[in-house]
Amino acid sequence: MKRSIPVRLLLDFLPTWVARPPLAVWALLTGALALRLAIALRDLDVVDRLFIPDDTYYTLSIARSMAGGTGPSIDGVHLTNGFQPLIAFLLMPVFAVSSDPDVGLRAALALLSVVDVANAALLGVLAHRLGGRPAAILAVALWAFSPVAIGNALNGLETSLAVLCQLALVAAWWRFRDIGAARWAVLAGAAAGLALLARIDSVFLVAAFGLFELLRGSWRSVAIAAATAVFVVAPWWLYSLARFGSPIPESGGAVLELVRVHRNFYLDVPEQLGWAAGSVLGAPFIDSATLRESLYSLSALGVLAWIVLVAVMGLALWWLGALRRDRLPLLGLGVHALAVLTFYTLVVSAVWFFGRYLAPVQAAVTLLIAVGGAALWQRRSHMVPRIGLAALAVLAVVGVVSSLSLLVTNPPVSPDVELHGAKGYREASRDILALAPDGAVIGSMQSGALNYYAGDRVRVVNLDGVVDQEAAEALHSGQLAAFARKRGVTHLADWPFNVALIATRSGDPNFHPERLRILGLSRSQGRDDRFGLLALEHEGVKGAMEPETQAWAAEVDEAERIHSR
Repeated sequence: MKRSIPVRLLLDFLPTWVARPPLAVWALLTGALALRLAIALRDLDVVDRLFIPDDTYYTLSIARSMAGGTGPSIDGVHLTNGFQPLIAFLLMPVFAVSSDPDVGLRAALALLSVVDVANAALLGVLAHRLGGRPAAILAVALWAFSPVAIGNALNGLETSLAVLCQLALVAAWWRFRDIGAARWAVLAGAAAGLALLARIDSVFLVAAFGLFELLRGSWRSVAIAAATAVFVVAPWWLYSLARFGSPIPESGGAVLELVRVHRNFYLDVPEQLGWAAGSVLGAPFIDSATLRESLYSLSALGVLAWIVLVAVMGLALWWLGALRRDRLPLLGLGVHALAVLTFYTLVVSAVWFFGRYLAPVQAAVTLLIAVGGAALWQRRSHMVPRIGLAALAVLAVVGVVSSLSLLVTNPPVSPDVELHGAKGYREASRDILALAPDGAVIGSMQSGALNYYAGDRVRVVNLDGVVDQEAAEALHSGQLAAFARKRGVTHLADWPFNVALIATRSGDPNFHPERLRILGLSRSQGRDDRFGLLALEHEGVKGAMEPETQAWAAEVDEAERIHSR
């Protein structure tokens, strides 16, 4: 019987162990999916505290806006390209059938749980090419029960989806090199286009694919792949060029501005190197805040750790024979991982996002560990491999225990604050919205969850410029007050650090916290970090405040002194 083209492609793509996987692989993938879905179905406040940053709610709001026919916008009025589009496109159908914001959030978590299990399978495919069945099973197992992978899958953002598209590109590229058929150039091009839509920083991997194949002389195949990739990305990029002047998300410029703010008083290159190294070195076994903080504070050690990380990855690629012509896709993945690590460490140094920005590096490290573990297993009769296998087993147990603990842990506040990337915005935003009077227009640097849950009773204006180019320009020029008046802002809501930043970048003394009336505070997000709601009525009542509110106002004052240096 003649097979259809999709079936032939699938059989071409899947090695024997995946087409007919051993029972262990089925068990691992099933367990991985069950674990992620079980965590995702926990109480949303708990999931929010553990995993979900404010940016998630921007993407959800944009998907809701597009489903409603008002274009990519968080408020249905002011358009933006300050997001990674593929995940928003995939979530649009959910908002076409349900207006419940919690349904949209649950759908994102479920979708990304499935996507991350596919990541485990693709890592197994690639590991099989490098180290056979033992490496494949180990790669699947490491990712299936990695707390780092689970954390990124359940953050509701594009992280796991981008990794999936990037791994799919590497796998398709490898099959293209095996078979040389034009259909695989088409599939590689489609994967490249989807990867660029999933995260724009996939450009490093796409460029490596094109460059290596051009050097090999595969001009026709590169042209086919490039044409397919352009076909995939062209609608969105042309829209972005026409509307915003660039296909690059406008959020990038806003994030760079926020990085400049933080560099004024506690970020420098050695600290960035240490935080980046700490964000990768625990993967896939543990997401260690202690490791990041230690390498951050001990700057010399952090620099050394970053250098060692890069050197070890380079040596591992050399050991695996990445320079062999049949393993160029592995070299491409390695180049991509190292480029991502360098780019975010030294250029877009938003360390509070490193956990998700560096996910491709974490995936590459997992692949290398799996292949290395398989090599140790093949030499297990010797003492050194036995020691290495024992260490790997201990780390794997730590990872499994950490992952399973996510089924029961119930932190009263977010465990991640400050440079770790604050979570828990859902609760804080609902507290603030309950305090706001009807018809209020709330300006906030962290406006994602506020906007997502605001409904029709209040309106929310983004002030950090991540999803509003005009706000980004006002923040950069120090004219936030004029921008806020133009948008009709009546209230401010944010952490003390950001309220002080708004004041120092407002260009108007009436935005000074001393002259604003504090209406109330949200519950704590952790380490006493709270959102506050302030009315722009210029009736400071600091002397009449309760002790808790006075303490919050004092935090604002201290943050303002830092910003004013």
